[in-house]
Amino acid sequence: MEFTPKKIFDFLNTRGITTLYHANTVSTASSFLMANKIISRGECEKLDLLQTSQYTDNKDKRLCLWNDIFLDTTDIHQRGKRANHYGPVLFEFDIDILNSLETGSICITRTNPSKWTKLSGEWFSSLDELESDFDEHTFEQMIVLRHLGSTSLTPYLKRIVLDDPRVIYTDYKTDFYSSAFGSLKLAMAIGKIDITIEKRKCPYGCRCMTSYGVAHTKDDHFIPTFE
Repeated sequence: MEFTPKKIFDFLNTRGITTLYHANTVSTASSFLMANKIISRGECEKLDLLQTSQYTDNKDKRLCLWNDIFLDTTDIHQRGKRANHYGPVLFEFDIDILNSLETGSICITRTNPSKWTKLSGEWFSSLDELESDFDEHTFEQMIVLRHLGSTSLTPYLKRIVLDDPRVIYTDYKTDFYSSAFGSLKLAMAIGKIDITIEKRKCPYGCRCMTSYGVAHTKDDHFIPTFE
């Protein structure tokens, strides 16, 4: 079922949810910042903007998700105590971003679309279902801005949280965090955005270093996924 932005705004407010999240790679996040927009993968492709490929791209096209924007209701890295598979850059939005949407509708997934086997997908079909089954702490149930293409980052972007994988590019003799921070700051200057970039403070027991620690050069298999 497709919901109006206001209905989802009101529903999330009743749950005490005031922040929405979107994680991505440094390259894709930089494209967002330069354009001062959060942009669907289809729109990035159409505008020939730099974005990191994802293993679900072909499936997203088949499922008609290619022009959608995905938001989470929880910080996956913080809650899951692991690296976010979508990337080390986390955008935190004020929930008022939903009220800014002039067109489009919103759907909410029951499961991650990467697991879908049918074109119809697995969506919540009513407000009653949302009331009874929605769990803002799960990583499966995502808010999907349908067929929107893009929407403005400011003034709804509250802050950016950047992981520090403690990875060194031996061929460039620089660390990932410094390189990523510089890329994001340059993109913000181009997009005329003044927002805080905070280094992530991992929760006790976080396992993200297990993933991040496997790469030490720019050519290692891990880096392109997150860069």
